[in-house]
Amino acid sequence: MGLKQTHFFSNSSYEAEDTQIIICRTCSSHLCLSSLILSDNFVGSSGPAYLVDKLINYHPDSEAVETNMRTGTYLICNVRCHQCSTKLGWVYRKAYEDQESYKEGKFVIEEKFIKTIANNSSTATLLENMKRNRRRSSAANSVKSSSFSSENEDDSFRFENPSPTHSIGNKPRINHLTFHTESDESFLSRLRFRNLDEKLEDIEDEAIVD
Repeated sequence: MGLKQTHFFSNSSYEAEDTQIIICRTCSSHLCLSSLILSDNFVGSSGPAYLVDKLINYHPDSEAVETNMRTGTYLICNVRCHQCSTKLGWVYRKAYEDQESYKEGKFVIEEKFIKTIANNSSTATLLENMKRNRRRSSAANSVKSSSFSSENEDDSFRFENPSPTHSIGNKPRINHLTFHTESDESFLSRLRFRNLDEKLEDIEDEAIVD
């Protein structure tokens, strides 16, 4: 089965740089924000837990159950990650004690099944990331341009012994055209002058025959 659609909070919810994102420990789906934590003094079946105001990317079990807890009796429904179905905690459907009614509609998520990550979605963070990427791109282009110029400078050549010193009879012998390049001489440079070198050899052969 493929990935399910993932939801996110409104953009303004991510603006504060000190806001952390609470995600599923198993599949990393976004679940909540640290700014939505109402209390960190709760305990679930696996240990420490948080009471949070809102949860996204979850699905509740189909059946609600009446449960006795330290603070009273509640009608709760277990909640799971909608992507991987990991149990996260529960949602309070009804509180039978008036003083606990503030919990209705709120969620308890257990630390064992979640983790927090830094918020990299704030405007300030996005601008800083954009500037950093631009600097990297500019530096990469500068290195590439410098490398291209260096390669062109290496593709130099000269004549060896430009004044003919060897002769056969009264006819001078034509010397070869010789390349002098760096060890990383470009392939295109070799191709560029190959035909010229062959023509000079033909002229040399004619001089020898005569």
